[in-house]
Amino acid sequence: MHSSFNVHTGNRLPVRVVVICMMLFVFFMPIVIMADEIKMGISYSIPPYVIKENNTGIELDILHEALSVKGHTVNPKYMPFIRTFQMMQMGLVDGIINVKKGTVEDAFYTDVVITFQNCAISLAKNNFPDFENADFLRDKRVIAFQRAATLLGEDFGKMTKANNQYEEIANQTIQISRLLSDLGVDFIVMDIKIFKHLRKQILING
Repeated sequence: MHSSFNVHTGNRLPVRVVVICMMLFVFFMPIVIMADEIKMGISYSIPPYVIKENNTGIELDILHEALSVKGHTVNPKYMPFIRTFQMMQMGLVDGIINVKKGTVEDAFYTDVVITFQNCAISLAKNNFPDFENADFLRDKRVIAFQRAATLLGEDFGKMTKANNQYEEIANQTIQISRLLSDLGVDFIVMDIKIFKHLRKQILING
């Protein structure tokens, strides 16, 4: 499991997404004003931002602190990323995190809290060159996180529609495991901090 990786960081999306700025809490304002406990739809653990095991992480700590100022507490509801949108539309959660502005209608968006640097990552032994446009991935086997096709820009979205080997999964640990195991994957797409944290955990756990 001590494989070497290439992190491809070209100048254009999605190889390096420097300003995705999608860490936005989304709330229906009347609920936030009236409720003491806020039910937040949160995607599965994405350490170091969200650590499900102890309800901590960079994002959750900021969320807890921001809402505690007004006397609110956070009740995290963990689920696949796509499911968070469905639960909000059904009124089963009061808000969700990691949402690009404009994705949800009739909702209140906070200011940007954090940005993600999403990169295309491959095994070094495959000797893929650095590249600057998502079109390079058109004929590659790519696994990304849920809703990446709509969050990572127009060029990336076009690539996903043209690539029948593209897929999205909720569990990002599985992304890395499949890449490490060389199980039909050329590239994974994820935030570089998430990748480093999960890779370290995989190596520790053997």
